[in-house]
Parts: sequence; C-alpha cells; structure tokens
Amino acid sequence: MIHNYGGHKIDFLELNPKLNSPQKITNFLFERIQTQPCVMLYEEGLLVFAFTFKGSAKVHYLGVYIDGSNNANYGRLHTAFPITYHRNAELYKFVENYFGSNNNLIEEGIEID
Repeated sequence: MIHNYGGHKIDFLELNPKLNSPQKITNFLFERIQTQPCVMLYEEGLLVFAFTFKGSAKVHYLGVYIDGSNNANYGRLHTAFPITYHRNAELYKFVENYFGSNNNLIEEGIEID
C-alpha cells in the first residue's frame, strides 16, 4: 500500500538535530532515502514536508536509519501524520498529484545505506 505522509520541521529535528533546515530535510529525503524530492508546503501556518512510501495497510511509524545499517542510530518519525482525503482534501489531492507518477518508493522501516 502506498502512503503519503507529512512531517513538521520539529519531527525531523527530533529524528536528527542535523536536519535543521528545509534544504537539509529535502536533501535527506531525496538523497538518502532515494525517493523523489519531498514537497514543502504550509498547512495551517506550519511547514510540512510531504513524502511517500510503501508499507503495510496499517503503519504505526516510519522508521529510518540515519547513518546506515551499521550504525545503531535508528530514528522514527513518531509524529509524522498520514495525509488523508478526509483530513484535508485539497492537500491530499495536491500530494497525490505530486507523487502520482513516481514508482521509486521507499519501504516502511527500510535500512538506508
């Protein structure tokens, strides 16, 4: 199942303090996770980084290795939230269109080299 998720800047800071700017977060999601660049947008005044991944029907968290599989620094985006049609139809449609043509998805809990 394909999931569209969003995370606020603070989510990424808690994941790793080095992810302290929109550009660093975008680079992390694009270069390290090897998915297309995340989309940055504002929702209710908060900066949101939307990204897409493939996982089970029920996702409890998105786990990501920060420094590769040989490092125990395993981070979870605990407060990342699903972007759903019922929560915000306009945002959902925008993100669906943005990611719709991409087949290069990350996997839930994947180990990133």
